[in-house]
Amino acid sequence: MFSTTINAQDRIIRKDGKQIDAKVLGTDSKYVRYKRADNPDGPDYFLFHSDILKIEYQNGTAEQKGDPLKLGREPANGAAIDIKLFGKKSLAV
Repeated sequence: MFSTTINAQDRIIRKDGKQIDAKVLGTDSKYVRYKRADNPDGPDYFLFHSDILKIEYQNGTAEQKGDPLKLGREPANGAAIDIKLFGKKSLAV
């Protein structure tokens, strides 16, 4: 009996630091659809783009989604606030 293991896979890096070894199946305007590498015949999983920092594909390319330290919002006057200036534990109100 022969068993074949495919080591080529993608890696999804979430903004909370968790890394998911997966095979990315597709994306749309809100979600990334993937299969877990440890269960390729299992169900499809979905993550919001907003929860993903980066996707590293098996071919060596990477897609940067966002920087968790550059979260910000625009106040009423239109000037941007860079929250990272206030530290990681700050809350912008």
